[in-house]
Amino acid sequence: MKKVKLDFAGLKVEFCDREGALKQVEGLAEKGTWHPLVVFGPEGCGKTAWLKQSAELLKGLGFGVIYFNPMRRKFLAEVGVKSIEERVLEVLRRASSAHSLAGFMGYVIDFAREAIRLSRGKLVIVVDDAFQYAGDREAAFFVKGMLEVIEHPPKGYEKVVAIATTGEGTSRWEIGGTSGRRLGPCGT
Repeated sequence: MKKVKLDFAGLKVEFCDREGALKQVEGLAEKGTWHPLVVFGPEGCGKTAWLKQSAELLKGLGFGVIYFNPMRRKFLAEVGVKSIEERVLEVLRRASSAHSLAGFMGYVIDFAREAIRLSRGKLVIVVDDAFQYAGDREAAFFVKGMLEVIEHPPKGYEKVVAIATTGEGTSRWEIGGTSGRRLGPCGT
Protein backbone atom coordinates (compact mmCIF):
# COMPACT_ATOMS: atom_id res chain seq x y z
CA MET A 1 0.00 0.00 0.00
CA LYS A 2 1.28 3.46 -0.91
CA LYS A 3 1.90 5.53 2.24
CA VAL A 4 0.67 9.11 2.17
CA LYS A 5 3.26 11.86 2.73
CA LEU A 6 1.97 14.96 4.48
CA ASP A 7 3.45 18.45 4.80
CA PHE A 8 4.28 19.24 8.41
CA ALA A 9 6.39 22.23 9.44
CA GLY A 10 8.02 22.34 6.01
CA LEU A 11 8.85 18.63 6.00
CA LYS A 12 7.30 15.67 4.19
CA VAL A 13 6.21 13.21 6.87
CA GLU A 14 5.15 9.66 6.00
CA PHE A 15 1.98 8.25 7.56
CA CYS A 16 3.04 5.45 9.91
CA ASP A 17 2.30 3.56 13.12
CA ARG A 18 -1.42 3.39 12.49
CA GLU A 19 -1.76 -0.28 11.64
CA GLY A 20 -4.69 -0.80 14.02
CA ALA A 21 -6.64 2.10 12.53
CA LEU A 22 -5.93 0.90 8.99
CA LYS A 23 -7.04 -2.65 9.87
CA GLN A 24 -10.37 -1.13 10.94
CA VAL A 25 -10.61 0.57 7.55
CA GLU A 26 -9.87 -2.74 5.83
CA GLY A 27 -12.76 -4.21 7.84
CA LEU A 28 -14.99 -1.41 6.57
CA ALA A 29 -13.87 -2.20 3.03
CA GLU A 30 -15.01 -5.79 3.44
CA LYS A 31 -18.45 -4.92 4.81
CA GLY A 32 -19.14 -1.29 3.92
CA THR A 33 -20.74 0.98 6.52
CA TRP A 34 -24.33 0.78 7.72
CA HIS A 35 -24.25 4.42 8.82
CA PRO A 36 -21.77 7.28 8.41
CA LEU A 37 -18.88 7.15 10.84
CA VAL A 38 -18.13 10.49 12.46
CA VAL A 39 -14.74 10.57 14.14
CA PHE A 40 -14.09 13.27 16.74
CA GLY A 41 -10.72 14.31 18.06
CA PRO A 42 -8.65 17.29 19.14
CA GLU A 43 -6.67 19.34 16.64
CA GLY A 44 -3.42 17.66 15.66
CA CYS A 45 -4.30 14.11 16.73
CA GLY A 46 -3.97 12.70 13.19
CA LYS A 47 -7.52 12.73 11.79
CA THR A 48 -6.52 14.20 8.40
CA ALA A 49 -3.51 11.91 8.00
CA TRP A 50 -5.69 8.91 8.88
CA LEU A 51 -8.38 9.94 6.40
CA LYS A 52 -5.90 10.51 3.59
CA GLN A 53 -4.25 7.16 4.18
CA SER A 54 -7.66 5.48 4.46
CA ALA A 55 -8.71 6.97 1.11
CA GLU A 56 -5.48 5.62 -0.47
CA LEU A 57 -6.08 2.20 1.06
CA LEU A 58 -9.67 2.05 -0.17
CA LYS A 59 -8.69 3.35 -3.61
CA GLY A 60 -6.20 0.49 -3.80
CA LEU A 61 -9.06 -1.91 -2.99
CA GLY A 62 -11.08 -0.68 -5.97
CA PHE A 63 -13.21 2.01 -4.32
CA GLY A 64 -14.07 5.25 -6.03
CA VAL A 65 -13.19 8.19 -3.77
CA ILE A 66 -15.00 11.44 -3.02
CA TYR A 67 -12.81 13.52 -0.69
CA PHE A 68 -13.84 16.89 0.75
CA ASN A 69 -11.87 19.19 3.05
CA PRO A 70 -12.89 22.87 2.84
CA MET A 71 -10.17 24.03 5.24
CA ARG A 72 -7.49 22.86 2.80
CA ARG A 73 -9.64 23.70 -0.26
CA LYS A 74 -9.62 20.05 -1.35
CA PHE A 75 -12.58 18.60 -3.13
CA LEU A 76 -11.91 15.72 -5.44
CA ALA A 77 -13.73 12.86 -7.00
CA GLU A 78 -11.86 9.87 -8.36
CA VAL A 79 -14.85 7.77 -9.29
CA GLY A 80 -14.18 6.88 -12.92
CA VAL A 81 -16.92 9.23 -14.15
CA LYS A 82 -15.45 12.19 -16.06
CA SER A 83 -18.57 14.39 -15.79
CA ILE A 84 -18.51 14.19 -11.97
CA GLU A 85 -14.78 14.89 -11.81
CA GLU A 86 -15.19 17.94 -14.06
CA ARG A 87 -18.07 19.30 -11.95
CA VAL A 88 -15.98 18.96 -8.78
CA LEU A 89 -13.32 21.18 -10.38
CA GLU A 90 -16.03 23.72 -11.23
CA VAL A 91 -17.20 23.78 -7.60
CA LEU A 92 -13.63 24.49 -6.48
CA ARG A 93 -13.31 27.34 -8.99
CA ARG A 94 -16.52 28.97 -7.70
CA ALA A 95 -15.53 28.87 -4.04
CA SER A 96 -13.75 32.00 -2.88
CA SER A 97 -12.90 30.77 0.63
CA ALA A 98 -12.98 27.71 2.84
CA HIS A 99 -16.16 29.07 4.41
CA SER A 100 -17.94 29.36 1.06
CA LEU A 101 -16.62 25.93 0.05
CA ALA A 102 -18.20 24.45 3.18
CA GLY A 103 -21.50 25.71 1.78
CA PHE A 104 -21.04 23.20 -1.02
CA MET A 105 -21.30 20.19 1.33
CA GLY A 106 -24.52 19.20 -0.38
CA TYR A 107 -22.58 18.60 -3.59
CA VAL A 108 -20.71 15.76 -1.88
CA ILE A 109 -24.02 13.95 -1.42
CA ASP A 110 -25.12 14.77 -4.98
CA PHE A 111 -21.84 13.50 -6.43
CA ALA A 112 -22.00 10.32 -4.34
CA ARG A 113 -25.55 9.59 -5.50
CA GLU A 114 -24.56 10.23 -9.11
CA ALA A 115 -21.47 8.01 -8.84
CA ILE A 116 -23.67 5.18 -7.56
CA ARG A 117 -26.29 5.86 -10.24
CA LEU A 118 -23.62 5.66 -12.93
CA SER A 119 -22.67 2.15 -11.79
CA ARG A 120 -19.80 2.71 -9.39
CA GLY A 121 -19.91 -0.49 -7.33
CA LYS A 122 -17.69 0.56 -4.41
CA LEU A 123 -17.51 4.13 -3.13
CA VAL A 124 -15.89 5.90 -0.17
CA ILE A 125 -17.12 9.32 0.92
CA VAL A 126 -14.51 11.11 3.03
CA VAL A 127 -15.29 14.46 4.66
CA ASP A 128 -12.55 16.11 6.69
CA ASP A 129 -12.95 19.18 8.92
CA ALA A 130 -16.03 20.48 7.13
CA PHE A 131 -18.19 20.94 10.21
CA GLN A 132 -16.25 23.78 11.78
CA TYR A 133 -17.46 26.05 8.97
CA ALA A 134 -21.02 24.74 9.04
CA GLY A 135 -23.59 25.35 11.72
CA ASP A 136 -24.84 22.52 13.88
CA ARG A 137 -27.96 22.03 11.79
CA GLU A 138 -26.01 21.94 8.53
CA ALA A 139 -23.59 19.39 9.99
CA ALA A 140 -26.48 17.19 11.14
CA PHE A 141 -28.18 17.60 7.75
CA PHE A 142 -25.01 16.54 5.99
CA VAL A 143 -24.52 13.41 8.12
CA LYS A 144 -28.16 12.54 7.49
CA GLY A 145 -27.49 13.02 3.75
CA MET A 146 -24.63 10.51 3.91
CA LEU A 147 -26.96 8.09 5.70
CA GLU A 148 -29.55 8.56 2.95
CA VAL A 149 -26.93 7.64 0.32
CA ILE A 150 -26.27 4.39 2.19
CA GLU A 151 -29.90 3.52 3.00
CA HIS A 152 -31.66 4.80 -0.13
CA PRO A 153 -29.23 4.79 -3.05
CA PRO A 154 -30.44 5.65 -6.56
CA LYS A 155 -29.62 2.03 -7.49
CA GLY A 156 -27.89 -0.94 -5.94
CA TYR A 157 -24.21 -0.77 -5.08
CA GLU A 158 -21.62 -3.20 -3.81
CA LYS A 159 -20.28 -1.21 -0.81
CA VAL A 160 -20.24 2.34 0.50
CA VAL A 161 -17.92 3.61 3.23
CA ALA A 162 -18.82 7.05 4.64
CA ILE A 163 -16.44 8.72 7.10
CA ALA A 164 -16.36 12.27 8.42
CA THR A 165 -14.04 13.86 10.95
CA THR A 166 -14.46 16.92 13.09
CA GLY A 167 -12.92 18.59 16.10
CA GLU A 168 -14.60 18.33 19.46
CA GLY A 169 -16.68 21.48 19.10
CA THR A 170 -20.39 22.07 19.51
CA SER A 171 -21.46 20.28 16.32
CA ARG A 172 -20.30 17.10 18.04
CA TRP A 173 -23.48 17.02 20.13
CA GLU A 174 -25.74 17.66 17.16
CA ILE A 175 -24.24 14.96 14.93
CA GLY A 176 -22.71 12.60 17.51
CA GLY A 177 -25.55 10.21 18.27
CA THR A 178 -24.45 6.63 17.83
CA SER A 179 -22.20 7.28 14.83
CA GLY A 180 -19.58 9.36 16.64
CA ARG A 181 -16.28 7.92 17.77
CA ARG A 182 -13.53 9.78 19.60
CA LEU A 183 -10.12 9.52 18.03
CA GLY A 184 -7.43 9.25 20.70
CA PRO A 185 -4.21 11.23 20.84
CA CYS A 186 -2.35 8.56 18.88
CA GLY A 187 -4.97 8.41 16.14
CA THR A 188 -6.61 5.17 17.20
